Amino acid sequence: IFQLDSTIVDNAITGDQIICKGFAPTLFTGSNPANTSYHWLYKEDTAVQFKMTTAINNTYNYQSGTLQSSTLFKRIATRFLCTDTSNFISVQVKNNGLWMGAQNALWQIGSNWCGGTVPDSSTHVLVQQGSQIVISDAFPNQSNTAKTMMVDSLASIVINGALHWPTAVLGAGTIDAS
Repeated sequence: IFQLDSTIVDNAITGDQIICKGFAPTLFTGSNPANTSYHWLYKEDTAVQFKMTTAINNTYNYQSGTLQSSTLFKRIATRFLCTDTSNFISVQVKNNGLWMGAQNALWQIGSNWCGGTVPDSSTHVLVQQGSQIVISDAFPNQSNTAKTMMVDSLASIVINGALHWPTAVLGAGTIDAS
């Protein structure tokens, strides 16, 4: 009597994201077929080879620690004698220009931005889904500008003060210049 090993199907993982340097990404999730074991691998943007992740890395989901550079993740699934490699998860790590909104919705407050610095004419700004920024007229001596702005869907910028328009404004979000 012999038994055929079934192949691994649907070894898909999700979790692509953009985060601020020194922060941890949200949980990476994946399917969980029965009788399957896992291990997670990562590769930082300058590395040549993937390495085993640290901490608990043998579950179908994985929580990374804080990241200092952009990193790719993948999951190896093993079922009986079959092994399969998942798709990649990409975590882009930004030093600045990423809206965090940690204090309030005001563009002009440094602690609202990744890196703690208000954007300038060399900054590529990214406003992710669900965020709202207000450019207030309460800061008349501050120059509000960026090199480029990407405003994701469901994100918005309300302009009540002056904005020096960037070279490019991209995305599906809204800009309300009242």
